[in-house]
Amino acid sequence: MKKVLVAENDVITKKIIDVILMDDEFQVFHAENGPQALEIAQAELPDVIITRISLSEVNGLEIISSLKSEESTANIPVIILASIEEAKEVEKGLQQGARAHILKPFSPMKLYTHIDLAVKGEYSNGSRPSMNTGLPREDREQEAFPAGEQEASPAGEQVFPQEESGELSLDSNELQAIDSLFKTDES
Repeated sequence: MKKVLVAENDVITKKIIDVILMDDEFQVFHAENGPQALEIAQAELPDVIITRISLSEVNGLEIISSLKSEESTANIPVIILASIEEAKEVEKGLQQGARAHILKPFSPMKLYTHIDLAVKGEYSNGSRPSMNTGLPREDREQEAFPAGEQEASPAGEQVFPQEESGELSLDSNELQAIDSLFKTDES
């Protein structure tokens, strides 16, 4: 079972991530703030860490810096979740050793793809996936990745080709769980 640490204080985002990772393949740990994230990372040594930039007490950049300075956690891939307003901080996080970033609101498929690459060891050597935004979608889908440096779309999002199998496969229970996150009492 692969371990994923999610350092996120937004309840809805945490629920979405839980639904994306509700497969038996993942064990998800949650941290509400920076110190808790660092404590869990040291204790559990997760296969991948997803952190937002804006956390209380210790922010995402400080988490990345601390993780990369410790021998036991230095090679854990970190994925940054950020808003478009945090673009400068995202760049700093990538320079500090984060392997990827995803802008909110995010595509569940994109997040799953990043996590899947990380737990398969595709990020372990410090590489980042190639984002071939200049190519037509069909060409991007055929190009192998990760290779080379990352690129960003005009909106600043990383763009991935779909997996060979097509799309993320969700069963009806997973789809209902995602759907329920967005329903209100009035719907």
